Amino acid sequence: MDTKKLFRLLFLVLGYCLTMTSCSDDSKTDWNLAPSLITRSVVTPDFDWENADWMPTPAGYARIPVPWIGAGSLSSFYETDILNDYKSFDGWEMLYNAFSSEASSIVNNPFFVLYNKYRGTMRIYLYITTPFVATSSYIQNGISVISAKETSILNFLGQPVLDAVAKDQKSYVQLQPAPIDGSMPLATNRWYMMEYELAYDQNLSSIPYNEIRFNWFLNYYSVSKIYLDGKMEGKLNAILGQGAVDHSNKMGNILQSDELKSIGTGILAGIGLNSLERNKISDAKDGQSNNKLGLKNGIFNALYNGVSSALKGSTSGLPGLIVGFVSGIVGGSSNKGINPPVNYQLMTTISLSGTSTNSGAFPSMPISFWLPGTENVINATGYVPLYNKILGVVNFKGKPEIKSHEQYYEYQGVDPEYGDYINEVHRIVFDTSKDYSPYLEFNPEVKAIADIHITNQEIVLYYNKEVLCRSLKTSYNNEKYTYWEEGVYTNHWNTDWANFNKYAGDVCVRFSIKIQPKNGAPVSHIIKTFKLKENRTSEELESMPNYLKPNYNDYNLEKDYHLILKPKK
Repeated sequence: MDTKKLFRLLFLVLGYCLTMTSCSDDSKTDWNLAPSLITRSVVTPDFDWENADWMPTPAGYARIPVPWIGAGSLSSFYETDILNDYKSFDGWEMLYNAFSSEASSIVNNPFFVLYNKYRGTMRIYLYITTPFVATSSYIQNGISVISAKETSILNFLGQPVLDAVAKDQKSYVQLQPAPIDGSMPLATNRWYMMEYELAYDQNLSSIPYNEIRFNWFLNYYSVSKIYLDGKMEGKLNAILGQGAVDHSNKMGNILQSDELKSIGTGILAGIGLNSLERNKISDAKDGQSNNKLGLKNGIFNALYNGVSSALKGSTSGLPGLIVGFVSGIVGGSSNKGINPPVNYQLMTTISLSGTSTNSGAFPSMPISFWLPGTENVINATGYVPLYNKILGVVNFKGKPEIKSHEQYYEYQGVDPEYGDYINEVHRIVFDTSKDYSPYLEFNPEVKAIADIHITNQEIVLYYNKEVLCRSLKTSYNNEKYTYWEEGVYTNHWNTDWANFNKYAGDVCVRFSIKIQPKNGAPVSHIIKTFKLKENRTSEELESMPNYLKPNYNDYNLEKDYHLILKPKK
């Protein structure tokens, strides 16, 4: 045999041996091995989560049912619209998975992570196997980015209205509501699921994989009092969340004493239409609250009616229907006869009190994993993501300018029932001629698999956690204006405008975005609101300008109510 053939044969044999060794090692690598033992990338084990009855576990170990059915299922936390929402056809992809039938032993408290590429939402499913004894009223979870690099991927969490030029968030913590079936939240051999909406960040592809990672934890707390916007609630019936630009999140350090602790402004969020259905008080009398979420009656009605209408097929009008709705997702679902999954966020002021005697961390916490789509992550040490593309659907760049004009004026009118009156008005008119859609940034990975349409764009004034104005038609050239006003009815002229209630709030642009998958999957709708930079001019007028004369259709006034303008005395 000549020398060339001999070397070729030795090379093939050596390559075969290395391949067999590599395969043998991969099948025995566990999530709970010490990091020093994992010296190269390992492919995350995959399984058919859609059709499985049991999770993959090693032979000889107790079987674990899937999260949506069976013992310890998620049915104590969610209803069918969420429990049945896991189909790959609807956009779900496997990111990570710690379950394997080929491993040498079962991982303590195994988990898997699904991601919906049409909605930009990530769900972490955790199964607790470690026995522990503790009593608690609520579960707290949080996600953070561990990195010296800046990324906006967590900016949608805890911020219904986003300032795209503000410092990026590094952490988000939320307190989960109690189980809906009345059971206690803590148990061994039980499933837990947490959902996070992620923002698209094109810069992730240039960040080396080992300079950034996700960190996730699960705690338990006892809370005796909950105040939302100053009103005490008997128990928490929705998610309370708060983001931070660092890792010193106030909600992450709560309940150190029995003393009432103010957490500050956060979000009240819900997952699924039933999170509104079961918190509606149908028999509320005048002056009483009509909901168990601590929301004002008008905001709750608008939210409930708007989401209900959206799920019945009129999603294109969603922002107009939901006055206080500034952030949310109505997900596409191929499940027949079941409401599509929906989530929403509203601002609220949070105060909590409790005791630290019944608090602690879940076993095996925290959990960290590499971010998909980062530079060279496929060669990372340890498990690499199965879906290795940048996450998120959309983001907004910059803080573009919007022009506004502030006016003070007075006019005299005649009410058919009550006679003459004087109305003193402070009004701000916003320019709605500019198109802000070019400032939206869409993930190219989503654009490759779905058609993206902006179905609605409108200017809103967001003040004191409410949307105060929307785009309304006036009598001037039948054009659309957005305005905000406050008025005082009085019997004298010459108002001291310096003492008049002053306008305050953020001028924002709100988008309704339709994601139409090219594979024929159902449409998803994303509602997002972003702050604008206001450039305002002011003037005091002798009388009401003609183009701003009231259009009573805008105010929902009675049809027989007619305003008769009179000249100023």
